[in-house]
Amino acid sequence: MANVIRELMLMETGGYPLDQPMIIDDGSGTPSVVAFIEDAESDVLMLRFNTDGEVEIQTKEYSYVSFFKALLSQLDDMIDEAGEL
Repeated sequence: MANVIRELMLMETGGYPLDQPMIIDDGSGTPSVVAFIEDAESDVLMLRFNTDGEVEIQTKEYSYVSFFKALLSQLDDMIDEAGEL
């Protein structure tokens, strides 16, 4: 069952892995550093990392997001990784 849920999440990301910063072409002609994460309610969200250390959470239709402490710690690590990219 866990594999089915994971595959559904990958469909939501367009096949990109979760919890890993990566460089993609977002269609604007300029590469972007993004990551896809799962929040505390199992919603898949896209993060966009800006060059100044700012993280934009793109929520689409969600009015709020929920994070566990462990995910916030993971986000801190991803900000460092994104800066390297």
